[in-house]
Amino acid sequence: MKHVVVLGGGFAGVAALRELVQKKIDDFDITLIDRNEYHLFTPSLYEVATSEEPQKNVAIPFSELFGRKIHFVKGTVKQINVKEQLVILLDETILPYDYLLITLGSETAYYNIPGLQEHAVAFKVLQDALLIKQKVKTLCCKDGKYEKKVNIVIGGGGFAGTELAAELITYKEGLAKQYGLDKDCLRLTIVQGS
Repeated sequence: MKHVVVLGGGFAGVAALRELVQKKIDDFDITLIDRNEYHLFTPSLYEVATSEEPQKNVAIPFSELFGRKIHFVKGTVKQINVKEQLVILLDETILPYDYLLITLGSETAYYNIPGLQEHAVAFKVLQDALLIKQKVKTLCCKDGKYEKKVNIVIGGGGFAGTELAAELITYKEGLAKQYGLDKDCLRLTIVQGS
């Protein structure tokens, strides 16, 4: 039996797995390796950061997507030994493969802007969305009562940045009403390279 290993359960990994599962190739054993037990629906992260959207609506367990049709290994890739066709995880687990799909996604780009990585909150994973929500609430509740504006700069005017900015306006209005804050306690700026 041939062993197919898929690294990463983002959109590309899930699409590849769905295709493999639908083909029902009997001589394939399929394993997914991901650091999370869920597929993160990143286009809706802004909802987690700005509303009471349940995390479960953006974090879909792989078991719900694939059931027992694939093997799942929670882990982080340390090394790929192409010559011997092995994937080695941080915990030293070794997985042999016949076919390897590398669909590990992307990382936040800071474009060598001094101070950006140290002082910004990335917006890539579920924990980032929760941190943004908590920071906005804390800053507004602390400074908004004294009619001091909280300034938030969003780096990137693409889909995620624009959606986040729009939803933060609504979130701010809810916070102002709930905590008796100045209605204009939050100032948003989007910085876009083009």
